[in-house]
Amino acid sequence: MAGILALLLVAGGAVAAVLLLTRDGDRSATTTVTIEVAASTTSTTVPATTPPATETTLPPLTTSTTWGAGGEDYLYALADLDSLLLYADLRVPELAERINETAPNVPLAVRNELRALMESVQDALDNLNVEELLPGYDRADSWLQDAAIYMLYRIEATVLGIEAMRDAGTVSAGTSHFNEGRRMRDEFRAAYQKYLSALPGD
Repeated sequence: MAGILALLLVAGGAVAAVLLLTRDGDRSATTTVTIEVAASTTSTTVPATTPPATETTLPPLTTSTTWGAGGEDYLYALADLDSLLLYADLRVPELAERINETAPNVPLAVRNELRALMESVQDALDNLNVEELLPGYDRADSWLQDAAIYMLYRIEATVLGIEAMRDAGTVSAGTSHFNEGRRMRDEFRAAYQKYLSALPGD
């Protein structure tokens, strides 16, 4: 998978999510807390749009913070899921381009990467759920978990579309699944924006 996720506990206590993306050719993007990508102009069967610029800022952990190690663990888990969802929102459209180029006989490697991405999102969601919720994060936590569920449905719909095309040998066999994936994409982005709005201030 073309992506590296890392979490940094910066000296002084600030927690940040760092997302590094490596793409084929000359396209590359390195993101810390701001994601900026150009919108795709390609007409495709599978939605290949990319999200608008977003910014995630988690409040710093200072010497006066009484949350303890558990609080740090929660913020790490939150930032991990956040970063992974942003990566998925960029990677799925890239894979959609590959799907459109090869449909209906999409390489199994594309389907397998999507499945692995689903597993990663589910693992990150599970990791967040085992941590004790920090005071003030209830609304943000709920919206981020909703966003993760929509992302899982989005990726699953894309996988089902690939399998339907391969089984039937026609592009049209995947249409209903890809339409559902498009709907889940929109639901994901709406929930993610509500998560950003619900994050506690500094």
